[in-house]
Amino acid sequence: MNCDYMHANISQLQQRLEVQSQELIKEIEMRRATEAALKESEVRYRALYDEDALRVERDNLKNIFEAMEDGVYIVTQEYDIQYVNPVLIKDFGAYETRKCYEYFHDRTEVCPWCKATDVFAGKTVRWQWHSLKNQRDYDLIDSPLLNPDGTISKLEIFRDITEFKKLEAQLLQSQKMESIGNLAGGIAHDFNNILTSIYGYSKMALENLDEGSDAWHDVQEILDSGEQAANLTKQLLAFSRSQKILPKAVSINSLLETMGKMLGRLIGEDIRLETSLDAQVGKIFADPGQLNQIIVNVVVNARDALRNHPEVDNKVIKLSTSEVFLGKDFSLRPEGSASAPHLLLEFSDNGCGMSKEVSGHIFEPFYTTKAVGKGTGMGLATVYGIVKQNNATIDVFSKLGSGTTFKIYWPIIDESSGDDREAGVSTELSSGGSEVVLFAEDNDKIREVVSRKLRQKGYEVIVAVDGLAALEKAKNHNGSIDLLFTDVVMPVMGGKELSEKIKEIYPDVAILFASGYLDDSIHNDILVRGDLINKPYRFSEIFSRMRQLLDK
Repeated sequence: MNCDYMHANISQLQQRLEVQSQELIKEIEMRRATEAALKESEVRYRALYDEDALRVERDNLKNIFEAMEDGVYIVTQEYDIQYVNPVLIKDFGAYETRKCYEYFHDRTEVCPWCKATDVFAGKTVRWQWHSLKNQRDYDLIDSPLLNPDGTISKLEIFRDITEFKKLEAQLLQSQKMESIGNLAGGIAHDFNNILTSIYGYSKMALENLDEGSDAWHDVQEILDSGEQAANLTKQLLAFSRSQKILPKAVSINSLLETMGKMLGRLIGEDIRLETSLDAQVGKIFADPGQLNQIIVNVVVNARDALRNHPEVDNKVIKLSTSEVFLGKDFSLRPEGSASAPHLLLEFSDNGCGMSKEVSGHIFEPFYTTKAVGKGTGMGLATVYGIVKQNNATIDVFSKLGSGTTFKIYWPIIDESSGDDREAGVSTELSSGGSEVVLFAEDNDKIREVVSRKLRQKGYEVIVAVDGLAALEKAKNHNGSIDLLFTDVVMPVMGGKELSEKIKEIYPDVAILFASGYLDDSIHNDILVRGDLINKPYRFSEIFSRMRQLLDK
């Protein structure tokens, strides 16, 4: 689910919240007009002090209250209920002549938060209240009401704002998730710089060691640990939607085998993970980070379902892959997609299961059946967003007490036609080049290790600590500059501005950008000007991309 998805979700919530706000404002204005009319009526009849007229007026008001969509009740100064309209009876049940604090709050004495004293003194009070009795939120307006005998009662009008409050909470949650995503992306950016230097120095150390020696194995372990850390940052960036997705041909079986240990730790020792992987299933075109998100989120959902079903002794999550052919009659086939072989990725558990009503909402953002603080309701919504983004489809089968099965259908690549579409995969080239490379990077360690390696490969390297320094060196350089290799985010002057100014001096220069953190808007903008490589990058990727650009 990319950044546009989250922004669209927030925008929709804001629009719905705005509509409800406007409706609430109109309702409040109507209620204020009603109050004004009430007060005018009371003043008029108080002046006449005509008890019969007051009774007629009271009957007319009750007729209005009977037809209102808001709740209304009237209570005496002794807190005895005089009247409750049908809306409140529906919300709180039938009433007898009893105290209001008994009816609404199941209390034996006056509520400490009650506003009645102010109302009996002639004031109008507006406040909000959450009912523990029916778990609804209300906007309340309390007003004095003149009785035929000259005493004053309290008239309270209830406006149910429960849905408004839910929308407000969802909007705040969306904004919080977006903020967390931005934070995660920023952390990943710094971490990717560190990993790039770890990879670079480890790789260079391996080249100077005898393969198979103890030192070689030690450095290889450092390199492997760096690879694992790089995968973690990819997950952070996938969560924050701050990295452009990079789909390629993926073997789902290989991915699942790689994730096996991690999934085992995730579900715990009390749950068994069983896999049944069809060795003949073809590759799919997908971003591995997004597939990782799908698998983790569905498995976590199954784990939680099993933990909510403690009476099951043999807790198991089954994960299987197979190849199926989806014909034109398949009801879930995405619109516009052709009949073709699909990967069926199936998850099943013997947990608590779901009712039909619950399963109908599970892909909605922020919908969760977990206790407060136990889930955001975004896990399966994220899965659904990724699936739809990739022209795949998902279905769920569940029954209370009988577990749940998720089925994901993903188009399989036709490898016989050469449709592997795998981009960004390269092997380290044994030969380098002799061209002039202007290398701008603000991280000292990355700048040192990459420039050393480029020189080893035969390139003439001009090194700069930021964009402004790179521009000055380009202006003072005698000769041509064949390629600009620049970080996107740097102090003083960033890579985008640098590339524009370098192009003015060297119109034919090739441009390769690098970054550990990009949002979609920046990513799309810089790709107009050159190619992009994501941190942590490898020497093989650098050499391959550089040669592709230079050989054009």
